[in-house]
Amino acid sequence: MRFERLLAKAHGIFLATLALSVFPVALPAAAGSPSAPAAADIELRKTFRSDPRARSGNFQPSTRPYAANTPPATVEADGSTPPRIVAAAAALGEQLQSSGTLFLPGVGERGLVLPGSTAPVLEIANGRHLIIDANRAIAPELAAEIERVWPGFSVLQPPADADLREVIGSLLDAAGYDSVLRAAPVTFGRDVSIRLAPDFVVLRSERDLLEGETRAISVVDRADALPAELRELADDFRVRIVELTGDGAPAGPERAAWRDATGRVTTMESARLAPVLGEIALDLGLEIEQSKAVPSVLASCTDLPEAIGNLLENFGVPAIGPTVEFYRAHPAGSTPRFVISVPGWLVEPEGRKLLITGASLPSLVRLYLTRQGIDIFEYRIRDGRCDGSR
Repeated sequence: MRFERLLAKAHGIFLATLALSVFPVALPAAAGSPSAPAAADIELRKTFRSDPRARSGNFQPSTRPYAANTPPATVEADGSTPPRIVAAAAALGEQLQSSGTLFLPGVGERGLVLPGSTAPVLEIANGRHLIIDANRAIAPELAAEIERVWPGFSVLQPPADADLREVIGSLLDAAGYDSVLRAAPVTFGRDVSIRLAPDFVVLRSERDLLEGETRAISVVDRADALPAELRELADDFRVRIVELTGDGAPAGPERAAWRDATGRVTTMESARLAPVLGEIALDLGLEIEQSKAVPSVLASCTDLPEAIGNLLENFGVPAIGPTVEFYRAHPAGSTPRFVISVPGWLVEPEGRKLLITGASLPSLVRLYLTRQGIDIFEYRIRDGRCDGSR
């Protein structure tokens, strides 16, 4: 009988414990203790990988470390994230958190809450976080305290009248990247080189350096965007082209649209030099059999490009060479957006443009030039040397 009473008592304790663990039971707070957080005090926030103390918008539940009647300070501002901020973050290839809230404990008396819609956070791959306060709602002394308490965070307040290029520049200054160059050329290619003139040349980290990825960022009008053929070629050389208009829209297409080429391509390969010169002369309409210029050309040169130059000079054909640069027309005193440098000669017989070259033209460069109406004569000499006996 005594054993049954003990068993019933133990069973009752078990059921009470189960009820408390499964069902939320409101218990009276002890005198002088703070009230338990109400349901409204539980927020969804994102946890930053680099520091678990700061939480903002990916939305994992956490409870505020303060009572419901003493919330942290909240910085509010009218409006949403300006489009130029979104575009600048995309140009850098970094993630912009513009929703949810960012809670920073230790700032002020009770911590600080920043809405992502008005103070978005740019998460940099190197672990830094840029709080972008485009509305200048964060007081200077509060911004200084944030950076003191949270060394991995910076407050960036771009001027209200800053254009997209200026905003990108300010983000790059604060991002802590390995290398940021302004108005520096980027050159890539082998036999044929392409030189670009972007606003910014960026290596974000050692990983970018090891992987050979360079970001060339520019803010341009649509008419000044790089030809799609060169964008594709740059990608082959691990140069990532980022071109935006002033309002943040892409400035040019990613790939070249189909368009028939108006120029024609002639190729010739020979082990002897004289046939190549004869074919070039024929293409130019030169009467070489009535002149003794060709033998003298062959005897006086050390390579075929020089022989071609001598041929053109002896026949009085105006030519540009021995390196030809192609670029788009640009205002006087300004730098061309791109320059394609090809070893060879450019002549204009009977109003047409003819490029004579022994370089291995990339197919995308050949496509671009022929779409501009330029004829191309490509020659290949298996020996590569010039002497009068050949």
